[in-house]
Amino acid sequence: MNIDTYIPEIHDNNVLINQLVEFVNTLSEQQFNDSLDMGCGTVGAHVRHVIEHYQSLLNANGTIDYDNRPRNAFIETDKSEAISALNTITLKLNQINTDKQVNVLCSTNLLITATNTLSSLRRELVFVHSHTTHHMAIIRILALTMKLPISLDFGKAASTQKFEQHVQF
Repeated sequence: MNIDTYIPEIHDNNVLINQLVEFVNTLSEQQFNDSLDMGCGTVGAHVRHVIEHYQSLLNANGTIDYDNRPRNAFIETDKSEAISALNTITLKLNQINTDKQVNVLCSTNLLITATNTLSSLRRELVFVHSHTTHHMAIIRILALTMKLPISLDFGKAASTQKFEQHVQF
């Protein structure tokens, strides 16, 4: 790969997506949809939320609108549909070969309409990576509550993993 077109955030997002696919593949449909009465949603709901943020980024036509998502219940409740959507995200990420300026809409206030914010594609790849990590951390808590095996690093921020590698406990 040409170093001038290498975008490390693509690889890093693919790593997260692959971890998510591997974990979802281990679940039954019931586990994917179990709310556990914890008030924090299902694994499927968090996976759908992650998918739709990537879709907002990857399907944008001029402006990335993180607020205007379809909230597709089918992705949320059908494990194979979620895995298919995650695999499509990986394919689309791998088609990116350059950074570019983008506009972003994302509400930060209930009373004010979101306005365009100038960003870059790479910065938004950093955002969706962080956002995905956050939701994977919640999924990890759900998995542990269901007594499911899950990697110690699933949902752990890269910065935390780097820190832990250099600190003796």
